[in-house]
Amino acid sequence: MFLNSNNILFLRPKNIINLNFIKMKKLIIALVALTFLAADCGGLLEPTKEELLTQSKGWILTAATSNPPYEMENGDKYADLFNKGYFFDYELDDVYFYETNGALKVDPGSKKPTQEDLDKGLGYDKVTTLGVWTLDYPKLTTKVPSFYDKDENGVWVMDKVNITELTANTLTYTFTWKEADKKKNIKAKGDTEYTFTLTFSKK
Repeated sequence: MFLNSNNILFLRPKNIINLNFIKMKKLIIALVALTFLAADCGGLLEPTKEELLTQSKGWILTAATSNPPYEMENGDKYADLFNKGYFFDYELDDVYFYETNGALKVDPGSKKPTQEDLDKGLGYDKVTTLGVWTLDYPKLTTKVPSFYDKDENGVWVMDKVNITELTANTLTYTFTWKEADKKKNIKAKGDTEYTFTLTFSKK
């Protein structure tokens, strides 16, 4: 490094090489840091289970099975609950919303129960808050479609289910129960334990 007669600073070739080397090292370090940052951001963008569950369009039932086959009071047995008449028509367009504030709500859609069914405590005729959902994946506290049981204070009884699939478009869970523990207008025979598998699709 030296000054010429006009006091202009000059670098000797060796200094220029060292300066370029330092700049190159800094550039490489910066590129490596950006690579790790991009990878980390990619992970952060992956939705959590809570975010998947609380998607804003809600969930509508699209499939349901029973193991063993659910035995109706008339003796009929249904493994395929969704297509064999276990559900009322008005239950099939109910949309369930897991809201970010913890509330579980159901929108009955366009099909509504009759007044007779409503008087029996069946179905929903307006948007209804069912309770508070909780998620400790894969365990979920929710309200299973077609079960309308309440406690002695008239508060909805929430159900404990086990999630087997949760993606951006699909929610599937299993629910194990006994007829003696639940009330529905159509009852099974005896006290058989059933496992229902219910699949919901993004509305």
